Amino acid sequence: MELTNLRQHHEELIYHMKNYGYSMSCIYMYKRQIREILELDMDSWTSYKDIYQYFESVSTNQKDLKWRRSVIGGIEYFDLNHLFPDRRRICSFIEPKGAYYTLNPKFQQLIDHYKAYAERAGKTKETTIDSESHCGATFFYHLQQLGCSNLESVTESDILSYFLDESSALLRSAGSCKNVKAVLKAGIEINKAACERVLLFLPCLTEHRKNIQVLTDEEVEKIKQLLNSECLSLRDNAVLQLLLYTGLRGIDIVNLNLQSIDWRRDCIRLVQSKTKAELELPLLPSVGNALYDYILTERPHCAYDTLFISAAVPHESLKVQTIRWIVHKAFGLAKIRMNKGDRIGTHLFRHNITSKLLENNTALPVISNILGHSSPRSVEPYLHTDFFHLKQCALSIEEFPIRQEVFAID
Repeated sequence: MELTNLRQHHEELIYHMKNYGYSMSCIYMYKRQIREILELDMDSWTSYKDIYQYFESVSTNQKDLKWRRSVIGGIEYFDLNHLFPDRRRICSFIEPKGAYYTLNPKFQQLIDHYKAYAERAGKTKETTIDSESHCGATFFYHLQQLGCSNLESVTESDILSYFLDESSALLRSAGSCKNVKAVLKAGIEINKAACERVLLFLPCLTEHRKNIQVLTDEEVEKIKQLLNSECLSLRDNAVLQLLLYTGLRGIDIVNLNLQSIDWRRDCIRLVQSKTKAELELPLLPSVGNALYDYILTERPHCAYDTLFISAAVPHESLKVQTIRWIVHKAFGLAKIRMNKGDRIGTHLFRHNITSKLLENNTALPVISNILGHSSPRSVEPYLHTDFFHLKQCALSIEEFPIRQEVFAID
């Protein structure tokens, strides 16, 4: 393996890490690994995969292998592409995981075709495409495990065993079946007879929507108390202010840039990730103050134009997972939603705003506009949480004979 480039230019990597604020321990690990690679320089090495496998063979310490895997991946990224590490963890020697990578070429072709078909059909949300292709891949993997190498050899019982157990109890939801259908319908373009045949065998499952959880008034008050404390960083405080008072989706908060905040007109302007529609929301004083403090005091100086930046170096735009982590952390600090089964996602804040607007008799189209829905019907599931008006629809039971003991309280 040719290591001349690494030998001549590795000091550039170390210099970059020092300038971008990497910790001394991280820099030390890179220096140590580079030194060991250059000193050993074995003839048997043909790739960085061989280098990692060598250290894997001489070490049984899992912690040692974990940091070596990360560092060797960063060195490979620099040596082969002359690009500095940016937390991508791109390593040629890490085998990709997931059902798709275990499929035979025929099943993989169906997944690949679905992705191309979805883009042509105008599906703009990447998570939808990923979810449907993942469900399709796990469905094909199940068939492959049963010995089916193609759709032509699949039987109805093979298909039903993916969704139902031997006692006909549900193994997978109607949503999963819907995703598999999407993949098979796209596959009609390349294998019409087989895909249509499998579609006929898919079970008709009833879709059940879970009750939407909302924040209670007590929980909202505890979150507000947390925002007024000094327990959170300015960034995390600003993110929670946006969630609580605007109901923006996590992905939209991540995609906000510095130009999204119109300080003169006191509004927030953005193009929604889910619907691709423009949305303008008022900039409330508490939200504006939190954003101003973060931008002026805590936001790192970097080349990124996005509003929220990672605290760790190298600095980069925030990920959606970080928004979820901020919410999880906040709920823990506020000591709310700690029970098993309690929802703790960012959508709780959208549910909270919707329920309050419904409680105040706000028209559904107005709520849809505030939340950035593409259709007023998107608000309908939230009607089940409008307990204030649901109670008004309740029928009196005064005229029905009921034993006195039924409502007796000890």
